[in-house]
Amino acid sequence: MLPISDSFHHGLTSLVAWIDLAEDRCGRLSGAVRSASDVTQQLNNANSLAADIERQRQNVDDVTVTGCRLLELADTDRSGVEQQMNSVEERFTALSQRTYVFE
Repeated sequence: MLPISDSFHHGLTSLVAWIDLAEDRCGRLSGAVRSASDVTQQLNNANSLAADIERQRQNVDDVTVTGCRLLELADTDRSGVEQQMNSVEERFTALSQRTYVFE
């Protein structure tokens, strides 16, 4: 069970760090637009972020699968693992929906 737990927590930590950065990037997409060049830059940034999000989907799925395997094996702290999995999925979905508008 320890390798599965380590894999889950490592994947989760990496994914949460990526989501933090992506949310920050997403927040910067709504800056002031003063010119056509600003619009072009924001569109390019939004498209880049949307592509990054699409590439990260597999990592979210991998962490979820590993978390489910951990839940099958663990008899303690199930709610903590479930809560972490739900939080990552909710944040990732919200991020995906925020960037979908720009595509």
